[in-house]
Amino acid sequence: MKRAVPEAGRDVSADARRRLVAGESATPHDVLGTHAAVVDGTPGVVIRAFHPDAVAAEALRPSGAVPLAPEGDGLFAAFLPGVVLPLDYRLRFRFSDGREWERGDPYRFLPTLGDVDLYLLGEGTHRRLYEKLGAHPRVVDGTAGVAFAVWAPSARRVSVVGEFCGWDGRLLPMRSLGVSGVFELFVPGVEPGMLYKYEVLTRDGHLRVKTDPFAQAMERPPGTASRVVRSDGYGWGDEAWMAARAAHELRREPVAIYEVHLGSWARVPEEGDRSLTFREIAPRLAEHARRCPTDQHFVFDQEDDRTSIAGGVHRTSNAASRRSFRDKLLGCGLRPIRHERRSFAGTRARPGGYTPTQLKFWSAP
Repeated sequence: MKRAVPEAGRDVSADARRRLVAGESATPHDVLGTHAAVVDGTPGVVIRAFHPDAVAAEALRPSGAVPLAPEGDGLFAAFLPGVVLPLDYRLRFRFSDGREWERGDPYRFLPTLGDVDLYLLGEGTHRRLYEKLGAHPRVVDGTAGVAFAVWAPSARRVSVVGEFCGWDGRLLPMRSLGVSGVFELFVPGVEPGMLYKYEVLTRDGHLRVKTDPFAQAMERPPGTASRVVRSDGYGWGDEAWMAARAAHELRREPVAIYEVHLGSWARVPEEGDRSLTFREIAPRLAEHARRCPTDQHFVFDQEDDRTSIAGGVHRTSNAASRRSFRDKLLGCGLRPIRHERRSFAGTRARPGGYTPTQLKFWSAP
């Protein structure tokens, strides 16, 4: 049984509702998702969903579909008496042209970052941020999806946009985790291989669509979107190099730094002058570098991953090859240096230089 949600059971401030509808909310979970409520003396749970283009919505529970009553401005809600949290359900939105969209509800899940992570991040001592920020496939409460997290302390609102929501920044606003500056959201149903970005509402009211600075993969140019990937559990073969590293003091030894642009260093003229793949280039580059008598350090330009380095192979399908490339160099006693030169913004937001506030939400590459 469900009921429409009377005013007494909504427990949603007019300001929170206004900010959500206007696309300015940094705390969408205050309005959306599931909330314990008491209506006419009966305890239960309120389910609330938002889609500004939908004409109807339902919550799909194991026991059946629960219609959500329209509340205006794209909000839909229902009160389920006698129900307790947590609640398992999916959402179905219906549109005026007859289309339907069914998805899990991101706003029924708790944050995917813990207090210790936020404390260490704020302290500047978190050593494994790459495991927390970015896009990470995982299963939460039995539901598969992707946990998105980004540090944007000067943003008023951040939304994750991508193939899974039609790149519509109104649909998946992220939750601000307070003074940490982190925005996060677990989105059910997102799968490895899907493209995404972050839509950022700046303090001065401008919208910026940004590449994820912690992205583990990118789409091929000219596209600039990030790509969700799953860790493949690659087994490194660098035990000998790791053991020998402690015996070296780089500040007291001769070092030769060899910088190479992998996309143009060597090509295959018999096949349309294509670039070599990582597996093809590794042994040739290692042999070339070993001709120098001193220890070698390669400047591995991250931007090469976004150009033609993989010879037509996406980074998502080439992750093992990239790791094998680095493994091969380490096995030859060579030390790769990763040179980050990624463009977070794609293009400059506007001329006039950079300010510290602008840089916090990547107003320029």
